[in-house]
Order: sequence, then structure tokens, then C-alpha cells
Amino acid sequence: MTHIESLAVTLAVEPIGTDVFRPTAPSRLATADARGSESSRADDRRRVFGGQLLGQGLRAACATVGEGRLPRSLHAYFIAAADAGGPLDYHVERVRDGRGVSHRRVRAVQGAREVFSLEASFDAASAGFAYEDRPSPGAGPDELPTASGEAAQPWSGVQMKFAEAGAGAHTAHRRFWMRAAQPLGSDPVLHACALAYMSDLSLLRAALEPDVVQLADRPIRLASLDHAIWFHRTSRADSWVLCDSISPVAHGGRALALGHLFDPAGRLVLTVAQQGTLRLRPEA
Repeated sequence: MTHIESLAVTLAVEPIGTDVFRPTAPSRLATADARGSESSRADDRRRVFGGQLLGQGLRAACATVGEGRLPRSLHAYFIAAADAGGPLDYHVERVRDGRGVSHRRVRAVQGAREVFSLEASFDAASAGFAYEDRPSPGAGPDELPTASGEAAQPWSGVQMKFAEAGAGAHTAHRRFWMRAAQPLGSDPVLHACALAYMSDLSLLRAALEPDVVQLADRPIRLASLDHAIWFHRTSRADSWVLCDSISPVAHGGRALALGHLFDPAGRLVLTVAQQGTLRLRPEA
């Protein structure tokens, strides 16, 4: 699968039973670890990309929610590596449909094994107080070249542009722009699911920025463990969005990354948090 394949195709699921959904397209394979060896990259590319699990799991949940209710948050766990060569089914549990809020629980299953779980809540936007942080200053997408090579994630269907984070109060600070490579139409549900997919691209790599990691003399193991998203407003995933990310802490073989995604007007679209493994690979 190449970068020209639309995310609309990747994220499509169809019902195969009561509240059970299956992807209609082949899986996107995981990216290589940024600091991994060639052999580790080959192993990584046999796994389903975690962003696909997020986007498809949310899409399956959305298919069971009434019109007008959009995702407001999700919390997910990557339980085991999903095999890109096997069928993957999403089982949705309708936990609650209240007057204003719906709640869904999703399990991604391969054979008899659960590989991923997700809980999501949905509501309709309502009037209330409004304020938000602004992005940190830096180059916009028109000022930056499109990324190429391994860092560009050419398999992902997403275009990326990397920006200098600049000096600041954070130990690890990273800024990058991204957008779906192909137009996605006008369905806000699809755009929310595409943003969930995209939120797993490069966020955790902020943990590779500190000098103590960059000076390591062996390949680094970096893999997602859990993921949370809070959707603040609707936004197009096929327009440039800025991920302003930090990794505030790494300890005990784990690292935490936090990201704010802003639209081109500087409005805060969503907040994402991800924890992952961060440790040296064993020596051969």
C-alpha cells in the first residue's frame, strides 16, 4: 500500500455481524522504530500500525452511534501486536445511550486473541465558555519542505513537515505538521477517525529528543502502550494540522508524550497523550 491510498479506504469498516465490524482494505504496516536496526525494522513492518487500530476502532464505534453525536474522547490500550496478514474484527459494546451522551467499548480481536481495546464517548456540541492555548511559535507549513525518506512515513497516507521546536522549558519538544495525503470529503466522523489515526504518527518520538537518548550506542525500542485523545472541535484531517508535542518524562522503561493539535488558524483541535516503551534493545 502506498502513500497515495486514501485514508478513507484504510479506515473503512463493514458490519459482518451484530455490532461486529471488519476492515475492507489491507492493513497498514507499522513504521520502523526511528533508531532501530534493519532487522528490527523488518519485524516492525509485520505489525499493524497502531494508528489504524485507533482510527478503525473509533470508526466501528461511530457506526453504532446516532447521527449528530461526534467523538469527544477515547482511551485505548495496545494489548498485543496485531498481525497484518490476518483478519481483524472490531466488536462494539453499546455501553450507554443517554439523553446527551453515548458511550461505546470496542475490542479488536484476531482469532481468539484480543489485541486492542478502546472506550469512547460521544456527544453533540453545545454552547459554553470558550478559551484555549495557542501553539508555540515556529515555521508554518508553507515555509517547510515535505518530509522524505523513513521519517516521512511514506506508507501511511499522511504528508508530514518537520519544524524546529526551538529552545524552551521542556526537556523534549517537537513540532511537526501533517495532513491526509488525499481529500476526505465532508463527513466529520471520517475526519475525526483520520485525526485519531494520524495522532499515532511520530508523537511518541518526542521521547527520542533528549541528549541522554540521542547519545545511546545501541538501537532503541520505542512502542506504544496506551493512547488517549480529547476532541475539542471538529477539523479537517486533509488540511495541515500542527502537532506541538513534548515528552515530559521517561522512567522505568516507559516514556510519556503529550501533544496538542492545532488547525492552520491556531485553534486547538484535540489533545493527545501516549505512553510507550523506551529502552535499549538487547545486544545481538
